[in-house]
Amino acid sequence: MRGGGQRNSGRKGGISISNVVRGISIKFLLLFIIVFVIQVFSETLQVPKLPSRDDLVECKVIKIVDGDTIHVQMLERKKFFELGKEYIVRFIGVNTPEITMGKNEPYGQEAFEFTKKELLSKTIYLEIDLDPFDKYDRVLAYIWLSIPSSTATDFSSVLKEIESKLFNYVLVLKGYANVMTVPPNVKYQDFFLQAEKKARENNVGLWGLSSTSTSKPSQTSTQSSTQSQPQTTSAQLQIVGIKYDGKNEYVLIKNTGSVEVNLSGWTLKSISGNQTFKFPSIVLKPGQTISVHSGPEASGGLIWTTKYMWNNDGDEALLISPDGKIVSRYKY
Repeated sequence: MRGGGQRNSGRKGGISISNVVRGISIKFLLLFIIVFVIQVFSETLQVPKLPSRDDLVECKVIKIVDGDTIHVQMLERKKFFELGKEYIVRFIGVNTPEITMGKNEPYGQEAFEFTKKELLSKTIYLEIDLDPFDKYDRVLAYIWLSIPSSTATDFSSVLKEIESKLFNYVLVLKGYANVMTVPPNVKYQDFFLQAEKKARENNVGLWGLSSTSTSKPSQTSTQSSTQSQPQTTSAQLQIVGIKYDGKNEYVLIKNTGSVEVNLSGWTLKSISGNQTFKFPSIVLKPGQTISVHSGPEASGGLIWTTKYMWNNDGDEALLISPDGKIVSRYKY
């Protein structure tokens, strides 16, 4: 009877040491998982701080040049801008097919009409990045259709603001433009790349053309063998930027897919110079970017040559897979 009573008392009022240890271990494990997830997301998802009203310049759109270039009249005096003065504005981070200077690239007119419908005679807000002007003295800006919410700070709320209010992003998402990254203006680059990936996967806009590419259509309107692109590819590599001036030129190539890619057999080609760089056996993991350098002071990343490779007046780069298919184009 004493033995039975002791066992019964242990079940009702006693505390099992093993249960306590087990409970503490589970709590620590959950805490570790939460901290790990937060750390991973903070490293992979770069959430930019959205501009406040003070960061933006209000203006009115008075003319559309093409899908990514407009004329505006300033409605306030701020930063380097004068009240009432007209400026030419080039959208940051995106590039629509050309329809000016005798060019008539596929889907260029559609991009022009879309920008005209959405922006002409409208009030917009310009956000300036690190470099405010290009070599043609055009203003480089992100185009906000309305002022973004000051309460948007986490990834999902920031993405919602960008999707509904940032016109540069909208152009890419709807397939009217491809991504064109020109450092140092790269604040929303990752968002633009994701928008382009969605548009390409859904064959939206210029990606639905018969000569679909994973970047921008050729600068000529006629079909050629270099315009034929793969419909799908497991390797999602993309040229995201070219620094073509200075003594250390470089091309940035990013793995925007979900699988790692061995670059052995891949080539990078300059159209103007008709020069080709062959990649060594190197693995590019998802989200990673690699640079290919040229010029007298070429350094960092992979070295192509110590000669100048990229034409300052404009050029086009092609990224070609081992089976000879053009996976990405980048024209500036």
